[in-house]
Amino acid sequence: MALAFLPAEHIVQAFAEVRASIRRFNDPRLTKLAAYFQDTWINSTVWPPQSCSVFKETVHTNNDVEGEA
Repeated sequence: MALAFLPAEHIVQAFAEVRASIRRFNDPRLTKLAAYFQDTWINSTVWPPQSCSVFKETVHTNNDVEGEA
């Protein structure tokens, strides 16, 4: 998901919209993925969604190998 590219304050609402779309598909695999994503990232106390935003950041990774040359 590309939620990290949104402004931090929009991540939770955008995920709620994605999850609502997934429910309409009624696919157990997508439902399981959405539940995992919510438990691991959206409701996380270790990595709150706001900490994952790279909106307007020049570097979008913490991996120096992937950085710009």
